[in-house]
Amino acid sequence: MKSLQSLDFRSGRLYYLPPLTIRLVCSETLGAFPGRSYHRLSSRSTHLVLNPEALKSYEAKVFGIRGSIELVLDRRIAGLYIWGDGGVGKSHVVTTTLQSMGVKYLLHNSRMSAPALFDHLANSPHDVHVFEDLETMTEDKSAWDVLRSALWSQDDQTRRITWNVKGRTEQAAFDGSLIFTANVPLQENNRVNALASRLINYPFHPTEAEILALAANLALQGHEHQGSRLPPEACLEVVEYVEKRSRETQRKCSIRAIVNAWRARISYENHKTRLSWQESADLLVRQSFTAMPQTREARKIVEQKIAEDIYKKGLRGAAAHDEFAKATGKAKSAWYDRLKELGIRNPGKPENN
Repeated sequence: MKSLQSLDFRSGRLYYLPPLTIRLVCSETLGAFPGRSYHRLSSRSTHLVLNPEALKSYEAKVFGIRGSIELVLDRRIAGLYIWGDGGVGKSHVVTTTLQSMGVKYLLHNSRMSAPALFDHLANSPHDVHVFEDLETMTEDKSAWDVLRSALWSQDDQTRRITWNVKGRTEQAAFDGSLIFTANVPLQENNRVNALASRLINYPFHPTEAEILALAANLALQGHEHQGSRLPPEACLEVVEYVEKRSRETQRKCSIRAIVNAWRARISYENHKTRLSWQESADLLVRQSFTAMPQTREARKIVEQKIAEDIYKKGLRGAAAHDEFAKATGKAKSAWYDRLKELGIRNPGKPENN
């Protein structure tokens, strides 16, 4: 594992940002990019590309994830749990951050039983383990017990995990790191609370404007997949179309849907499918809707985070109600209820007014 001490994280807050993103955040016009031609961009694409505020707010949220990963890799805290809607880039942020640091990691993204979990941790006790969308594992009490042992030690950074099977006890010393991505928050109960207190719990809820600004700026780099490349103009056209269809069908935009639509267009232009790229994009948009969590408590946690983000953005009155309704489907009374639960009882004018 690459030592954090060999990396200068304090040289600038944008250490991990892609160079293109940094330039866009610092720029006000497309003229800041010499040598590039943007004469084919539509007014909608130009609006998406030139949205530095949305891009900066997205990067601020991503910066928090990257900082949390640094804490985990420094082994002061053993685990990180990142949760939020599907398709907004949680796993991408984690894996690209680890890759940029030269950190090797083990990726687990299929169903895992408690015995399999113990075996993985015992066989790779010094590594970073990344678990993607393994909500089924959280329903297994035995798996929680293994994770609880792997995430806590009273004396030093080495944790001892045990597994009892067929009258014998297997043990392993574990000093690696655990990073989880999920679509739902950790539920409130005594068993889960014991686990949640041993890791960083990070909610990640980028707004639709932030997702679109990110997608548009990624589109400026073009998209490559399996030896084929989609140029920036075509990528931006796909982003525009997905945004338009998402708005018309009242679906949420997601990075996953946009990237898959880019790949569908590559297949179409390579004559590998009889579906037009627009028809493929329509299918992906219909699949991209992310439902709110099913339990009332979980929904409330998500709504509180959304309300807090809108409040911090400075939106008030009808603008705030519309933004909250678009994200949650709830009326303005729910907006006030969630703020009240956060201790904000009289949301008035924006603080900078």
